[in-house]
Amino acid sequence: MKLYRILLSLAFVTALTGCLPRVSPLLGTTPVVTDFRPDRGIGGTYKLDEAISFSFTLTQPGYVTLIAIDPDLTVYEIGRRGVQYPAGSHTFPPPGADFRLEASPPLGLQRVRLIFTDTPAPAVRFRGRMNGGELERTTRSYLEASGAKVRDVVETTLRVVNP
Repeated sequence: MKLYRILLSLAFVTALTGCLPRVSPLLGTTPVVTDFRPDRGIGGTYKLDEAISFSFTLTQPGYVTLIAIDPDLTVYEIGRRGVQYPAGSHTFPPPGADFRLEASPPLGLQRVRLIFTDTPAPAVRFRGRMNGGELERTTRSYLEASGAKVRDVVETTLRVVNP
């Protein structure tokens, strides 16, 4: 019973501190991404065509690829893949970018995955419909093909609704 209380307390503290959901088990990831969220917060709501941006913080320099996972399990890369960032806090799209991210169908809960590696992005691509197993296999392939010694994979969510 005592173990149950400790585990319940740990779950409650984790929920309160807003720890990032790490995608696991993913072949030796290292916690490098300490914050990743849409501009309206984790689970924030966006009406169709509203602008979306993400903030993230890295504890060391490396390469970042963002992956969108729609409610219908369509998966695609957001922006350029394998963009190099220094350690510190960042916004995507960056200020002055020549593109804008907008909320678009399908409606519902959208997941966004950030993949960090200490090496440039490999040729492995994320696109098309992927069930959970396919997405995890593709993520593993991406990490293995990158040859990265340091890598991290985290997710955040947002909700797209009708205006």
